[in-house]
Amino acid sequence: MKKIYSYLILKKNDSLALLALASFSFLANFWTQFVTEPDNIYHIAIASIYKARGIFFTNFSWDTFSVFAKYHSDLWYGFHLMLIPFLSGNDYALAIHSAGAFLTFSLAVSCYFIFRELKISWPLFWVFFLFLSTFQELVRMTDPRPQIIISTLSALFFYFLVCRPNRIALFIISILFSFIEITMLWLPLCFFFLDWLSRNFSGIFKLDWRSLVVNMRSVAVDFACILAGVGIGIFLRPNPIASFHLFYYQIIYLFWQKFQGVPLLWGRELYPLRGTAIFLVSSLIIIFFVSFCFWIL
Repeated sequence: MKKIYSYLILKKNDSLALLALASFSFLANFWTQFVTEPDNIYHIAIASIYKARGIFFTNFSWDTFSVFAKYHSDLWYGFHLMLIPFLSGNDYALAIHSAGAFLTFSLAVSCYFIFRELKISWPLFWVFFLFLSTFQELVRMTDPRPQIIISTLSALFFYFLVCRPNRIALFIISILFSFIEITMLWLPLCFFFLDWLSRNFSGIFKLDWRSLVVNMRSVAVDFACILAGVGIGIFLRPNPIASFHLFYYQIIYLFWQKFQGVPLLWGRELYPLRGTAIFLVSSLIIIFFVSFCFWIL
């Protein structure tokens, strides 16, 4: 376990970096007293229901036209449980902003320490570059929504898979992937496959099967740890079988309907991407790069 936490050991200038990241996380989430994203209200409302009625509550009967009511399961079950501690009072806006600041800070700190351990120059700069590279990135990474914690888990999973292999860490993170958001159960398996493919790419095309088989036992154990973690995360949820139905609708059925040309206009991520949207997404990164070039010159 000591190896898991070793990357968190503070070094020179880390205190100032943490202060800068904490200030950024606070300002990015508390810059307004209003709730800027309707989905935030939904997530905090579900968390308040779990707080009032118990964490095993599954009767979402008011969602008459939703698969949640049909299968009595929650797509973001673990994430909604994470929001409960922020519901200390009746101020939902404060709970939303506080949860957002915590999640933003968690992602920023994880990336900072990972960049530092990878010996990347200016780790703090690259953390801010991550958040400020595009307008959409800034918005998505400062909202109390599941993508922030999933991004944090992805960064940690990459670190303990590629940079400092640790099966215990991979097992725990895999549990969290499927527990927090059922639609992300494939992500650790995908990361593992891509890592294996990158390490054995040349051997596959050279038909060097001996080199592929040599470490097969170690690879199999790593895969078993990740797969077991994903499975445990699923079965820690209420109605785990029903959760698979939600996974099917969200990942397979929804994309198939979009591929068939069915108009799905209830989420902006499903809209066709227009030229103005591309400029909006890429404009900040262009401005950031130009400004940085002028600064270093």
